[in-house]
Amino acid sequence: MKSAKVREYTIVALLVAMAVVIPMYSFKVVIPPFSMTLGAHIPVFIAMFISPYAVVLATIGNIFGFLPLGPVVMARAATHLIFGLIGAYMLRKKMNYLVVIGATMLIHAIAESIVALGFMYWTISNGGAAQASTWLVFFGTVVHHALDFAVATPILLALSKAKYIKYSITEGISFKKKKREAE
Repeated sequence: MKSAKVREYTIVALLVAMAVVIPMYSFKVVIPPFSMTLGAHIPVFIAMFISPYAVVLATIGNIFGFLPLGPVVMARAATHLIFGLIGAYMLRKKMNYLVVIGATMLIHAIAESIVALGFMYWTISNGGAAQASTWLVFFGTVVHHALDFAVATPILLALSKAKYIKYSITEGISFKKKKREAE
């Protein structure tokens, strides 16, 4: 087996392990029906830069990691597959990193809101409360996605620099100040 494939499989295995362990031990914020486990999306974010296969395995790891928190949280974790695969596709098409963050953020928030809305209408007879709870999940997911991407970015920079991922997140984004043209 080629060493590049062994390296990729090793990274994917580590991402799956992280996806299982982070939900168990990370800091949590819970405002029912919304819950936020800091760092829980990072393995899926990194997997997007490796392959769709990596996204699928990291998402499965997330689902198992959230097992103790019940079916609603597990179903919300399953939605990571949707934004992860779309994000991986966008990255394969060499789309700008910031565009990928924004698009996956909206897809992620909408998907988790739909899951929350489904469970709320099923368990709450008050439709207004279910809608308010769904908005809480939507905006909470937007904030959570942004926070986890902020944490994932330096990791992705390091992996890119070390050539563990092929995509350069600095491509198309200039962090350097432009030199002034001679006047």
